[in-house]
Amino acid sequence: MENMAFKDKSIAILIADPASGVRPAMAGAMRELGFDKITSVDSLAEALNIIATDPIGWLITSIFPDTKVNALQILKLARQQQQLQNLKVSIFAAEEEQPLLPKAFSLGLFSCHGKPFNKDSFQNEMAEVLKSLETNNWNPTLTSAEYLRPILKAQNLTPALLKFEQNLNQMFPEEAGLLLHLAEAHFLNKNIQAGRTLLWQATQRQPELADHVRDLSERYLDNEADATDASWDLGTCVVVDPDSAAQVALQEALKSCAAKEVQIFDNGERCWEWLKANGEPDLLVMEWRLHGLSGPSLLQRCRSQGFHKVSIVVHSSLVQRQDEPLLREMGVTEIMPKPFRREDFLNGIAATVGQWQCPTEFRALEAKIRALLASNDLAEATNHMQLYLTKCGAGRESSRAQLEAEFAFSAGNYQVARDMAIKSMRLGNKSVTLLNLLGKALMRLREFAAALKIFQRANDIAPNSVARLCAMAETQQELGDTVAAKNSLGLASTLDPSNQDVINAKVNIGMATGDQEMVQQAINHFRPTDNILAYVNNKAVAHSRAGEFDSGIQLYMNALSTIPPENKRLHAIIGYNLALAQVRKKDIVAAITALETIPALADDPLARKIASLLARARTALAKGKPMQVFTEGAMLDSSTPIEQNASKLIGQFQSSDATASTACCHGLYIDERPDSETITALLANPPAFRIREAIVKG
Repeated sequence: MENMAFKDKSIAILIADPASGVRPAMAGAMRELGFDKITSVDSLAEALNIIATDPIGWLITSIFPDTKVNALQILKLARQQQQLQNLKVSIFAAEEEQPLLPKAFSLGLFSCHGKPFNKDSFQNEMAEVLKSLETNNWNPTLTSAEYLRPILKAQNLTPALLKFEQNLNQMFPEEAGLLLHLAEAHFLNKNIQAGRTLLWQATQRQPELADHVRDLSERYLDNEADATDASWDLGTCVVVDPDSAAQVALQEALKSCAAKEVQIFDNGERCWEWLKANGEPDLLVMEWRLHGLSGPSLLQRCRSQGFHKVSIVVHSSLVQRQDEPLLREMGVTEIMPKPFRREDFLNGIAATVGQWQCPTEFRALEAKIRALLASNDLAEATNHMQLYLTKCGAGRESSRAQLEAEFAFSAGNYQVARDMAIKSMRLGNKSVTLLNLLGKALMRLREFAAALKIFQRANDIAPNSVARLCAMAETQQELGDTVAAKNSLGLASTLDPSNQDVINAKVNIGMATGDQEMVQQAINHFRPTDNILAYVNNKAVAHSRAGEFDSGIQLYMNALSTIPPENKRLHAIIGYNLALAQVRKKDIVAAITALETIPALADDPLARKIASLLARARTALAKGKPMQVFTEGAMLDSSTPIEQNASKLIGQFQSSDATASTACCHGLYIDERPDSETITALLANPPAFRIREAIVKG
């Protein structure tokens, strides 16, 4: 491996410096460090000639800002040329050249060092690089990060530092020490609680880091409590309870433990209106039997609204045994009985919120990981998964399999999600959350009959889940059983007609079946983040791939018949997708007709797509040639896509060996600032480069 060439000193080194008196000293220093394949040149133009013919592994150079070829150009070239992907570049930069270094690291710089230097200081610098590589198990990315951090701090680029540390933690989740750097980045960005939590995680995963944690605590926490304690912050608390005496007692108790804000409600509906308007709180304490909107409906609306990070405490003596499966399914953090003693309540809240923010118990860790995945916070979910694996070792096999299934589902790998969920079931896991996960994975794999059986089994355990009844309805519709689908949807509506899952399912099923009344009742209640056409599009594309073009076209025509005429943009998107389906059927005339009937859109990028497709269709018809379609069709209001590298999470929990990046911090650190005039000038006029065969002498 290329990186092992550093370890065994077999790497070929090329030194570039304009000073003729300096190059021999640099080469001599590298020989004293044990390297023998060393070449030196006086310009990067000459260096590039050598790189074109010889397998150079490490270029040690000045920046050469005033010459034909400079170091930034070399770095950019290395990212563009497959043959140079393993080239490591170390730069020696003068004080006035320091502003160029963040850009250099974004292009894959390995390490940076100061000028001026002498032979001894140069040798010490290179020895430090080798020491860092050895400490980091010869991983150049982790070593490069050690040189990038002080540059970003010195130039006060702390938001960029935070993003970099988050990316680094996601790439190397098994490296507990990286949590310290991420914590420091949070402190520098004034995210104190996030930093404290990460320090606590670090000590839980690797107790040997305690001294480093203490150092960071002393630097950033102003003599606060030891960060290795499971500290917690109540933030905004919401209490909903019809009992005025309980309201007063709960408010006083929460205020006494430094809650920043406490909102009190005596009615579930009023509480919900506040939550919709103000967003997710840190803690929700709720009675189970509420006026206006029931406790089960309030709880499920919170989850369907995307409130996954709030810690929810049900504070009631009215919870029945049959309610408990739904409470577990909805991720309720704790159930506390009434009446209560103030001291017991405070202890319970401290333990509950502490476990939610800094989980140590397996159940709390599992719930936290699920909440983070549901919030698409894959980096934090990965950190907590590593902590979970550290604690459970080879135990808890069925729970571990379920969590791996949930990571796979979040990454869009539905086959792995299905297989790991089945493995968890075979190991004895019969939880409702596992059944839900398996059912959803089977739906995505279009194994609808099996999915329906799984949902029905879960429904036997917890029959009042609105989200699951909606999933059953969509599954039944996929199986062609419209009557059963509408019955399931009716049951969900009976539980809570205003639940977002009910609204979404009504639009999905209504558009697929052409039920105009059902769609028009619900369509105005869609959230901007919902993908209103995902269900119809996915189903139509599946028909198309199976060669069932007419079925897909009929779906779009059904959808068109249900949309209110004033919703011109939605009409336009469905009409565009209908035309694409007709192109796939090779019915160009029908596609042109569909496109010509689309209502006009002003200043909308979609109008350009429609015009482009129409022009192509007319040209194809005139020339008698077929059309090719390279897209599955436009989507309206698509939800935020999962990060492209999310799939890397799958399998990382099987092994602690993360793949080292050959391009150091390239792709992990991104310099989002516009290039300065100096950088723009340096990157202009890139040098020509082509790998050549070495000339054989003799």
